[in-house]
Amino acid sequence: MSYIIKAENLTFSYDSEDEKSKVNIINGLDFSIERGSFTAVIGHNGSGKSTLAKLMCGVLEPESGEVYINSERASKVLRVSCDDDIYDVRKTVGMVFQNPDNQLVATVVEEDVAFAPENLGFPQKEIRRKVDDALKAVGLYEYRLHDTHKLSGGQKQRVAIAGMLAMEPECVIFDESTAMLDPKGRADVMNIIRKMRDDMGITVVLITHYMNEAAMAERIMVVDGGKIVLDGTPEKVFENGDLLVEKGLEVPHCTELMRKLYDSGKTGKKTVLDTDTAAQELFELLYRK
Repeated sequence: MSYIIKAENLTFSYDSEDEKSKVNIINGLDFSIERGSFTAVIGHNGSGKSTLAKLMCGVLEPESGEVYINSERASKVLRVSCDDDIYDVRKTVGMVFQNPDNQLVATVVEEDVAFAPENLGFPQKEIRRKVDDALKAVGLYEYRLHDTHKLSGGQKQRVAIAGMLAMEPECVIFDESTAMLDPKGRADVMNIIRKMRDDMGITVVLITHYMNEAAMAERIMVVDGGKIVLDGTPEKVFENGDLLVEKGLEVPHCTELMRKLYDSGKTGKKTVLDTDTAAQELFELLYRK
């Protein structure tokens, strides 16, 4: 099995407020992210999930343990903790952050998307292709000459994603990237994420506190106290509703509703993850002869 990210005994801590002690946030994690997969990471505030995201792409250096990038494919293992390889790592694994305004660097959409390829020294003709392809992928090609500050929050986040796509990364980590968006903006970004994975073959790691977003992934890792306390398919994870509540989380509303109906013997489907399937189950329940 080919992994694009692999962590071994990963630990990280921050200084306490008085700077006299350390606060452990990541505690000896071992995990792998399979190439071409879609993994969601969930956890309550302070659980360590955003720190984990930054460790995975080299924004933070682990206190101990190792993070490997392309360990199955590269002729040499790229260690995130090795300064000489940071440049290559960040070209391979990109990251989209929570606040879209903090990620835009230019006043015109196409100039913002071109920023990274230009700094890497690509020929102008290739930069033009990368920018056009990236903007088409996020549905903003017609906005290429617009002012970035006049865009909506969702459109700004899509520009940030386009800027990442112009780098042609193998993996993109989304760190709460829909948290500041309205429902339409969140839906637009999630559609792009699924397109990146399904049509472009990009590995996706989604850090989110929206359970309906996590349910779209192939795999969910639940982080609590800097450890992975649950890891599996959405069906497996959301079957553990009591544990999720204990960890300060919840299950999708449609999943909870259908579970109660299943427990009462009214439906035959134990785990439902999306509203369309729930609606079909309810229709059959109401009109079953």
